[in-house]
Amino acid sequence: MIRPSMALVSPILAALAIGMVTTPAAADAPSITDITPAGVQRGVATLVTITGGNLQGNPQLVAPFEAEVVAAPEGQASDAANWRLRLTVPADMPVGAYPVRVRTDDGISNPFLVAVGQLPQVIEQEPNNTTDEAQAVAVPTVVDGKANGNDVDIVRFPGRKGDRIVIDARAARIGSGLDPTVRLTTASGRYVASDDDSPGLLTDTRLVVELPEDGDYLVELSDSQFRGANRPSYRLVIGSAPVADELFPLGGRLGETVGLELRGGTLPEPAIAAVSIDVAEGDESLRPRIPGEAVGLDGSFDVEIPAPLVVGHLPELREPSNPEAAPMRVAPPVVVNGRLELEGDEDRYVAVVRPGTKYRARVEAALLGSAIDGVLRVLGPDGNQIAQGDDTSIELTGKGQPNAPSMNSPDPSAEFDVPEGVTEVTLVVRDLSSRGGIGHAYRLVVEPVEPKFEVELRAAQVSVPRGGAANVPVNVVRRGFDGPVTLAITNAPEGVTVRSGTVPAGQSNGVISLLASAEADIPAVSLRVVGTAEGPNGPVEVLADTMVTFASLGAFPTNVQPQQGLAVAHALPTPITIDTPTDPIEVARGFGAEVPLTVARNEGANAALEVEALPGPTGIAAPKATLAEGATSGVVAVNAAPDAPIGAAMIAFTAKGKVADVDRTFAVPAVTVTVVPPGELSLAAPAVEIKAGESVEVAGTLTRKAPFTQEVTVSLADLPAGVTAEPVTVAGDATTFTLKLSAAADAAAGMGNARASAAFKVGDADAPPLTSPLAVTVVAAAAGE
Repeated sequence: MIRPSMALVSPILAALAIGMVTTPAAADAPSITDITPAGVQRGVATLVTITGGNLQGNPQLVAPFEAEVVAAPEGQASDAANWRLRLTVPADMPVGAYPVRVRTDDGISNPFLVAVGQLPQVIEQEPNNTTDEAQAVAVPTVVDGKANGNDVDIVRFPGRKGDRIVIDARAARIGSGLDPTVRLTTASGRYVASDDDSPGLLTDTRLVVELPEDGDYLVELSDSQFRGANRPSYRLVIGSAPVADELFPLGGRLGETVGLELRGGTLPEPAIAAVSIDVAEGDESLRPRIPGEAVGLDGSFDVEIPAPLVVGHLPELREPSNPEAAPMRVAPPVVVNGRLELEGDEDRYVAVVRPGTKYRARVEAALLGSAIDGVLRVLGPDGNQIAQGDDTSIELTGKGQPNAPSMNSPDPSAEFDVPEGVTEVTLVVRDLSSRGGIGHAYRLVVEPVEPKFEVELRAAQVSVPRGGAANVPVNVVRRGFDGPVTLAITNAPEGVTVRSGTVPAGQSNGVISLLASAEADIPAVSLRVVGTAEGPNGPVEVLADTMVTFASLGAFPTNVQPQQGLAVAHALPTPITIDTPTDPIEVARGFGAEVPLTVARNEGANAALEVEALPGPTGIAAPKATLAEGATSGVVAVNAAPDAPIGAAMIAFTAKGKVADVDRTFAVPAVTVTVVPPGELSLAAPAVEIKAGESVEVAGTLTRKAPFTQEVTVSLADLPAGVTAEPVTVAGDATTFTLKLSAAADAAAGMGNARASAAFKVGDADAPPLTSPLAVTVVAAAAGE
């Protein structure tokens, strides 16, 4: 899976509580649909309103940073749809957009981005749609606002000739559906600059300009299509804040110290900063804080960088500093950090490869804040093209977003097979439009393609009711690896029981059930979900993740970030809980079995329930079942197809019903279903000897598992030449049979490995036969016989 690493989705580090008096009652988990303002100035208490659903019930802020949360002032009351609080983020927090959640008595919400800035901020004030109504601000500043529909917002600020300033409209980067365009003029209307989509900034835009005269200036901001939907928030940065257009390299190897070069933007000259690549387990990005004084600038502000650094695990190299140098030779697996220094630049690298081996090369650039729209070519020794890559499609369906469209990344990738006799290939990186210069850095990753798998969570968070259960569907993506994958949670908190199992070989659907004790007090934590398997070179452990869409234009995602692990918290008990056995349920292949259900109901929660299986293992089906009104027990059938894979798999259910006139859904924890053959075919002896011209009999037994009562035809295959055996029929109530083998008088002496096969039907379908080996030795007739 290609991981867009433009921003860090950190493990949950802190849950900061503020109490609200409520009456405990089971409800849906909290949800967030908006945060106003869209960001805060670090070190400054900011009145924030979190909007959504079910936000009452002792809300807590869950964030990847320590922060101070206090009650909003009097007259700013909170309710189920709005939680108002004063938020103070530490003054040394690196600038950027961070995912936060709300935890209440009813569980944990979806993640939502909140921006942390360093400049003083003002809230956009309407009306500000004409030059006469332009909102006046002092710079540097951040204007936090919204541009709904065809709204046009105009801001006035003072400037001096020669000042180098940034005008940065942040929308998709902070989780907004706005597609901003900006236009800068003097107060008298003289055009200075404008921009729409800036390369490397998703659908956002940024101008860095030198002001042409003293006086007031106007910034006009609107949606480029005048749609302004999907939470049309923006944060408009104006002023001489230190902003770098380029960070080089774009990442580094875990545990190493990297010398970062910062160029462009509002920086007067290139600067160097040393950063240690040190992150928590599982994190794939690092957001470094680079104080201004560390690079010889005003220490009042940090240098703002295009995107977080990639945390790599392969050897990291840098392209030669001399543009006239011969192409660098590299040995995969490796990462090469390079940049297209000039327009029309084309970088080449020679990779030492193994003939007959498949490799994968990819360029990481646009999703790391680079302006490159990359093209990648792989050339053979004689210059012939072996492979080419342009845009890469990032599939989101199955990654926590069922039925989501793909996200198209400008970053290219290509897989290629090395022809026999070839030991070197040339990798060529360029920009599609031949652009280059500051802001055109990239990472070229080259590695052999080996069988592997990925584990994707189909949910970003889960709320587990006390005394109840929650199910987390899991998808195993196979990249040439077809073996079984075992799922587990390695850091389950106290009071949580985990039911998980193995995703059978070649299959993708898995599930993990979390069961909380009645007294469970689960902090808002990130569960470490792992898949383990026996790989080609030994045991393999893969950390599960999911993809979270924070911003989209219409139905098309624009800001998608990976989340490692599963956010979890406990919720209030539900009025109905349903349990399944912890012991496996055995199902004969081609037949069915029943899973007993135990139902506990609160007083008055007597609704009839419809039980339905979640998508489960191939070959196992569970038709819908109904639990009668007031029932405290019941069953759901599970059926194994005639060709269902033999072995254990997990299947989970949901139960739906109307409780207190409200439609409710309850999780039914997963149960292990073990598919076994419907019977066993065995012969009285593993071998038999037969003389030419004679016959022998072989007794056999058919052991049946209920409800296998089908008539069976037993035959022998792969007999030595000259030996025959008539099939025999075994009635549905019979378990023994006898096979008669006959050897022709002229049968040649020899030995063969025959096979007894019991064929039968399940319904109208032929079931896989039961088999048993039989060694047959033919003895030639003696002379004169």
